[in-house]
Amino acid sequence: MFHNIERSTERGVKKDSHDRSFFRSLQNNDRSSLNSSAAESPLPVKDLRSSQRPKRSSRVINRLLKTALKAWLRSQLTSIADLKIEVEGCDLNLLAGTIPKVCLMAEKAVYQGIHFSKIDIVAHQIQVNLKQILRGKPLQLMQPIPIEFSVLLQATDLYQSRTAPLMQSAVRDLLQVLLRTSQEDAITDDALSLPAIKIQEIQFKNNGFILKVQVPSVIDSSTATLETCLTIGHPQELLFYDLTYQTESKHNHLEQPQTTSINLGTQVNLKSLLLTPASLICKGQIEVQP
Repeated sequence: MFHNIERSTERGVKKDSHDRSFFRSLQNNDRSSLNSSAAESPLPVKDLRSSQRPKRSSRVINRLLKTALKAWLRSQLTSIADLKIEVEGCDLNLLAGTIPKVCLMAEKAVYQGIHFSKIDIVAHQIQVNLKQILRGKPLQLMQPIPIEFSVLLQATDLYQSRTAPLMQSAVRDLLQVLLRTSQEDAITDDALSLPAIKIQEIQFKNNGFILKVQVPSVIDSSTATLETCLTIGHPQELLFYDLTYQTESKHNHLEQPQTTSINLGTQVNLKSLLLTPASLICKGQIEVQP
């Protein structure tokens, strides 16, 4: 009987030892599988969460800067029908108040009385007052920025711009050159003051345009037709060539076409100018001051 008890006890000990070995192997397998899956995972859960935080922050700052830029641009324009802005940059740049790149598209915009059908602008490395913006203050440029632009004007845009000071000044300069060359005594420099010139018609043509203007003379008002070709003289200059002038009486005309230019200043850098009967397209670079 004692032998039977000893055998059963030995069998129980062996079975318990076998069970413990089996559970240990299961635990070891579980640990190795966990370590294997952790090694195969590209990022821990904690890293995935931290990698998402900059994206949320970027979206908030991006949205804030877009709103501030739109408000600033609308304050610079008389009116605008549609405005789209894209802000590009990482948190490090944006939080430092630097916008690496801004793309802007505007339609039916009016700037200083000049009407544009379309404006496309790209600007780089824009320094702004981010701390003040975060407090609800308006956006301010901290330094001058060069911007690349492309503008589209149709003949109707130019006609709507006829009373703008820039337009009136350009037409007056052209007329003064022509009238002095033709020695028209009836029209004086005083008569060419800005409020006196009335642009009646504007027509685009290939590489140029035709203007009909009403110019007061000593005796009465006279309608003059001004026709010219237009190109880029150098990056800061518009060149008018094959410039002719004729009044209704047809006796005031130039013996030969004239050439003159208008300097746009050192802040302008023109690259291309295309004039067709339908539109004017100009591309270039301009420095915007704070």
